Amino acid sequence: MTELVLDGASMHSLADLHAQVAQHPHTPDWYGPSLDGLFDVLVAIYPAPLRVRWNSAEAARAAMGDDFRRARIVFEDAVAYRRERGEEARFEILHEPAAA
Repeated sequence: MTELVLDGASMHSLADLHAQVAQHPHTPDWYGPSLDGLFDVLVAIYPAPLRVRWNSAEAARAAMGDDFRRARIVFEDAVAYRRERGEEARFEILHEPAAA
């Protein structure tokens, strides 16, 4: 399973989100910091099955404001897109940090 884990506690902007995505081993070098690019990577590059987990999402929401909502929609849309094509995909919002 391809898993993208985001750390909302250290995310204060879309740039921080994109920086975390860029660190994933399946993210190509050409990935550009845009929500359209994020969608493209999630649906066309990351191998299935896909799981996206956003830890400490409440901290990210508080820091990012409407950008958090916009990014969340991209993740939800990408998961829906993959599911419509018969692929296993999940998006999880966790408001607390991940357990150690």
